[in-house]
Amino acid sequence: MRAAAWYEQHGLLSEAIEVTLQARAYSQAVALLERYVGQEQHYTERHDLSRMQTWLQQLPETLVLAHPVLSFINACALTFLSASDHLAPTTRDRVQTFLDGAGREWRRAGLIFKQGEVAAFRALLAARQECVSEAANLARQALTWLSDEQSVWRTVCLGVMGEAARQAGQVATARAYYQEILSLCETTNNQPGKRVALLSLGEVCGAAGELRQAATFFRQVVELADEDLSDLGKALTGLAELSYEWNDLERAEEEARKALDLARQLADEPLEVRTTLLLVRISHARGEVRQAQERLSTLLARAYPARSPHLSRTIQMVQARLRQALDPLTELSRWLPPSPEPEEHLPQLYRLQEALLKARWLLAQGNALETLTLLAPWEKETRDSGQLRCLLEIDLLRSLAYHRLKDVSSTRSLLRHVISLAVPEGYARLFLDEGEALLSLLRPFVSRIREKHLQNYLQHLLKPFSASARSAIPPPLAHGILSSLFSAYCSFLVHHTLSLCHPRVRHNPARGALRVAARLREYRSCAGNTLLVA
Repeated sequence: MRAAAWYEQHGLLSEAIEVTLQARAYSQAVALLERYVGQEQHYTERHDLSRMQTWLQQLPETLVLAHPVLSFINACALTFLSASDHLAPTTRDRVQTFLDGAGREWRRAGLIFKQGEVAAFRALLAARQECVSEAANLARQALTWLSDEQSVWRTVCLGVMGEAARQAGQVATARAYYQEILSLCETTNNQPGKRVALLSLGEVCGAAGELRQAATFFRQVVELADEDLSDLGKALTGLAELSYEWNDLERAEEEARKALDLARQLADEPLEVRTTLLLVRISHARGEVRQAQERLSTLLARAYPARSPHLSRTIQMVQARLRQALDPLTELSRWLPPSPEPEEHLPQLYRLQEALLKARWLLAQGNALETLTLLAPWEKETRDSGQLRCLLEIDLLRSLAYHRLKDVSSTRSLLRHVISLAVPEGYARLFLDEGEALLSLLRPFVSRIREKHLQNYLQHLLKPFSASARSAIPPPLAHGILSSLFSAYCSFLVHHTLSLCHPRVRHNPARGALRVAARLREYRSCAGNTLLVA
């Protein structure tokens, strides 16, 4: 053991640890390891975590659990060296075992600041399990225990609280948390934390309608990601969603496919679902209805509800949106069943998207006043919280409702407002995805705009939109797909109407035939615009 002593005397702890482990001098190795992990930067350097995990694997597990510092660092290594943010169940159980061991020993010793680290770690794990409210409470508690010097764990807590604010639609609050994280990470050279902050700022800027700034943040992450494939995949997904909004479908697909490959490589289900749903929207925007439906069916076939109710709900909402395009008059509950969670427990983003789906269904029913009543509180909430992207979508639906009510002044005022806010950021799919109904409002609006830059923007917007309108009778391939879907639905409709509806119809075939013909005319009129609405 002379070599180990010599290395230790000369400050070469890594070499000393290697020698003691080879000699199975476990007590001495533990003492050296505890000195080594006392430096906080080891929590953020991936190569250091990997090295320590290799050392800890050479120790008996009972010995690791008996020493809280080693137990805690082992939980860190298992978590942060995982390919995905979503740990496998067996890994998650092992993390909890080591974390419980560390927390128990530090409570006995009365080390409040170390209990703060455990609470911060638990907050992170809860957030990754979609328990955002629990995570935020743990993070707030941890911040009262952590010292200013524990910057890594303070960063974790701020990130959890920022995510809770983002999901609640509190854009300004979330941005403040993420900017504080970015500042802390730049000061302490915490590169993983910096990437997380940049990703989060990109998401927040997107929600705030600052698309170009969001793209800048995502591109920074792509440049900084190195071997962190998870961060790279998330950044590419963010860029793909922006490319879609700018109607650059080719680029959007390229970025989304790269992100999807990474998600599958990492077994990252949330990232895989997000990128797949984006590819569904891209396919639908191109009129590739069958491909879009096949992707959705594949996702829905998986057992997401048991593992992630929020993932399952996200898929259901996209399916309902596409079904709405095919059949605007069908009851929304047919494609979007009630959430198993109480409404107040759902994140604000989910409740808002469901409200927008219902608003479109009400408009298709001709219930303009109900639409305005439904959207009024959401308009105020998104305006007050700075969710510009959602506010613009709400105002477009409100303009359609006012148009139904023949309120020309309110319709024009809302359209002008939306266009003036959309110009600087280059929004396109915001308008295109609402289809022919919105086109009929925008077309005559060009001549009424005096500002040249707004007029140019609207003309540029209507150029691809008009091309879509001219292809309302779909191209051969898309027309065949749509026809097959429509024919199948019509067959069901005939059978349903003549065989299963009111007895008077069953006993009066002539009356039944008239009802079928009337319903088919309704659905044919809807089908003409199917490919315009994503």
